[in-house]
Amino acid sequence: LDTSPSLFFFWLMIGSLAMASVLFGGAAALLMLSVVLPIARDLPQGSNHAKRWLLGIAFACGFGAFLLPISGPPALIAISLLREYGATIDFGLWMLVSVPVCFLCTIAAWMLLCIIYPVKPGNPFETEEEERDEPHAGEPVAARRRSSISGALIRRRSSFQGAATAGEHRTSVP
Repeated sequence: LDTSPSLFFFWLMIGSLAMASVLFGGAAALLMLSVVLPIARDLPQGSNHAKRWLLGIAFACGFGAFLLPISGPPALIAISLLREYGATIDFGLWMLVSVPVCFLCTIAAWMLLCIIYPVKPGNPFETEEEERDEPHAGEPVAARRRSSISGALIRRRSSFQGAATAGEHRTSVP
């Protein structure tokens, strides 16, 4: 299994496309952003990962709004305009056209964002100083990447739990 940042970004966009096809595009984008933002906050300053992720989610959710005839207002408006001019389109024909077009647009946007916002292969959570002082230098890169991503998620979770428990210790004086 390849764990490159570009492959993760590709599957993030495909997931956003699929979610936007069954949810309203704005709701799908908010759900995907709620997953990505806590991870993006732990990235080093100047990293292109967050720019890629945010733009990729926006583009994929926009394309996903056309994937199904009931995906969102743009698809419904297109169907009503077609009916106004005497053309009827059924679900199967819509899917026959929209699935390849939406997937090709998503792949094209992924490639374009990978070119515009290049990233170095490897762990995006490590700075250059951390790479020199790496305590796990003998471990495979994929194992180090998984451990640092899970570490970032655990740090984020513990900060949320710390904030929740701090609120419990407050007492109000009558």
